[in-house]
Amino acid sequence: MTLAQNHQQRLNGNNIRPVVTLSKQAYKGALSVPLLEFEYFTPELDLNKYDGLIITSKEAVKALSYLKWEHMRVYCVGEATASLVHNVVYSQNIGGASELANYLENNSTNEKLLYCRGENVSVDLASRLGVDEIILYKSNCVKDKKDKTIPSNSIIIFSSPSTVECFLEIYKFENDFKAIALGKTTALSLIDAKIPHEISPSTTILNAIDYAKRLG
Repeated sequence: MTLAQNHQQRLNGNNIRPVVTLSKQAYKGALSVPLLEFEYFTPELDLNKYDGLIITSKEAVKALSYLKWEHMRVYCVGEATASLVHNVVYSQNIGGASELANYLENNSTNEKLLYCRGENVSVDLASRLGVDEIILYKSNCVKDKKDKTIPSNSIIIFSSPSTVECFLEIYKFENDFKAIALGKTTALSLIDAKIPHEISPSTTILNAIDYAKRLG
């Protein structure tokens, strides 16, 4: 019996729908089915040229670990990302990169900002805001389905457009599945894929799991 089958059997006994995250990190109350692996880059970068950073993902925070950047002012997206940053000037906790861009446009300063990003992004913040950018990581879809069975009747939490894209390369979104998006940018990817969904009121996976259980 696979981990997913064992998980579903326990839940079926309690008449509870399985909650599935697509993250490597394990969360209590959910089955983890990781789909992405991340490759980090270490480009030469002089942070002294900048007054602050724009960070829209936890992976960008991890990728910055080769530099001394903790003192820098940061504009970021998401509660989970903000929790990893020392000097948060502003955190966009409702919405995503587009909403952060709206904030920066409406509260413009003379700061010289650097956008720390992955290889693929859904919102071109650098062009929109006229700031420099640096690519610090890329995500790769892991298509090996060993131990990646998704139980029937699952509520699946999608945390990024990349997880939506990778999921659809491996699986079919079954009629008995329910989708939850972390943020509006991920929701737009689900709309493009014609997948009905709910948007979690919080951008943290733990809170999204609680939300999923209430939806049941």
